[in-house]
Amino acid sequence: AVVSTQSAHYGRAGTADGMMKYRAVAALEKANVYSNTSSSSTVLFHIASKCSGLSGRTLRKLPFLAHSLTNRSPTLPEFLVALDSAVEKQLADRDQLDRDHLNKQSRAVNGG
Repeated sequence: AVVSTQSAHYGRAGTADGMMKYRAVAALEKANVYSNTSSSSTVLFHIASKCSGLSGRTLRKLPFLAHSLTNRSPTLPEFLVALDSAVEKQLADRDQLDRDHLNKQSRAVNGG
């Protein structure tokens, strides 16, 4: 059965599910089930849509962070999986900083 990347959901919730879908896309691309250009560009579009709200500096670092997650010169599908992981890590780090900041403000207001 061929999985359509058009219908796959790539959201922040359910990161493990998203990674499985990216890996499925990579496997299908290696098997030449459908065009690398259309599926890779679709995956890249979904990765880019997750980047809303990230700073320009963070966006510039993402390809380097993704490359550091690979052991060798990656194929395009492998790089896209690594890029998605780098985006997810940056988003998680940003969320953690936001939570830490709110906790610090809450303690200051409550006298703690």
